Amino acid sequence: MFRYISYDIETTGLFDGKHPDKRQIIQIAAVVDELSLDKEPTPIDDLPMFCEFVRNEDLTFHPFAMNMHRKSGLMEAYFEALTGGNKVGYLGQVMYDFGKWLHKHAPISIEENEMPPTRKITGRWNFAGKNLWSLDLPFSRQSKVFDEQIYRYIRHKLVDPATSFIMRLRKPPPLVGGDE
Repeated sequence: MFRYISYDIETTGLFDGKHPDKRQIIQIAAVVDELSLDKEPTPIDDLPMFCEFVRNEDLTFHPFAMNMHRKSGLMEAYFEALTGGNKVGYLGQVMYDFGKWLHKHAPISIEENEMPPTRKITGRWNFAGKNLWSLDLPFSRQSKVFDEQIYRYIRHKLVDPATSFIMRLRKPPPLVGGDE
C-alpha cells in the first residue's frame, strides 16, 4: 500500500520568488488516497478531502490568473465565500486547519522526548501534484505554519500524477531485436 496526498493550491498569479507579496494563495485543496495492488481503487467521492478558501487583505491578480479563475467559476465562488458569511480564514489559520486534517487522515508517527529534547519522525507524507515543486510548495512555504508544521514532514521524493496518467495512455514501445 502506498498512501499519498494530492495537493493543489490556487493563486492570484505565478510565484517568482522575488516578490512573494505580489501574489497570494486563494484556495488550498488536498485528497488522501492509497494505491494498492490488492484492492480496487476507492471512488473519489469516498476519499478524505480538504478544500478551503484563504482570506487576503489585498489581492493582486495577474490578468492571466484572473481570467482563468473567472472562466472556471473559482473567482465567483471565492468572492461569494468571502461575502456570504462563510468562515474563511487567513493563510496561517487555513494551514493550521490543513495540518490538523493531515494528521487525522494521513497520520505519521512523531515521538518526542522531554529530556534530552529530541523528536523522532518515523514516517513522512508523500505529496503528489502537477506543479508541486515549482509552484505549490514554494508558495505554501510563505506560511510559517506550513513551513514548520507540514513541510518538514513531507518526503522529498514526490509523485507527479501526470507521469503515471500519460504512461497509461501510451502503448508499450515495440521490442527492439528478437523475432519479427
